[in-house]
Amino acid sequence: MIKTPLSEITNSNIGVLVLSCKKNEDKTYHVIFDGGYEADFSGEEVVKYDLFAENEETRLRLDELISEINRQRAFTVAYTKAYASLKPEKQLVNELSLQGFSMAAAEYALGRLRDEDMVNDRKYAEKYAAGKASQGGKASGQILRELVAKGIDYEVAAAAVEDAGCDDYAAAKKLALKRASEGIQKEKILRYLYGKGFSSGIVARVGEELDCFEN
Repeated sequence: MIKTPLSEITNSNIGVLVLSCKKNEDKTYHVIFDGGYEADFSGEEVVKYDLFAENEETRLRLDELISEINRQRAFTVAYTKAYASLKPEKQLVNELSLQGFSMAAAEYALGRLRDEDMVNDRKYAEKYAAGKASQGGKASGQILRELVAKGIDYEVAAAAVEDAGCDDYAAAKKLALKRASEGIQKEKILRYLYGKGFSSGIVARVGEELDCFEN
């Protein structure tokens, strides 16, 4: 299966004459159409769209044919990526765009993946937030910002972080005590916690814990 997009065609006539369909060494097929357009297609595409029928017109206009095949190719790429691991929609769109697929083709692929429940930003956010919360060491605000940066809707991300039960105090304390055990000064540790997105109240509480640790 060819997974790269075809060049878009506009203003074509009804149907288009297939001048030549030859098999390549890699088992794809090189098709030349009347008017000078040519491209490589998979065996499945050649059969599905009757491209092997030389000197006969295609059932679709050339622009419709190319657009439909691009949508199918985008879905194949997106399906493979989504099957490997749950990804946010924005990431899939970006990856398809980097491979040259149009936004229309990407939206088509995402629509089919949604229908098959293979892409779901809510599930992704819940899994991501729960994983970060269990690992500790990150403020809930930081996890929220990371999800939003990945393209997750703010309300969806916020609900996922809340459901994950993030304990900012425990996470900050864990980070601080680890660094204190390495001999890092209290002031540097507190600045580090601020940089990690912990609130001033959490940092102040942890500072008190560090006083006890040092004593």
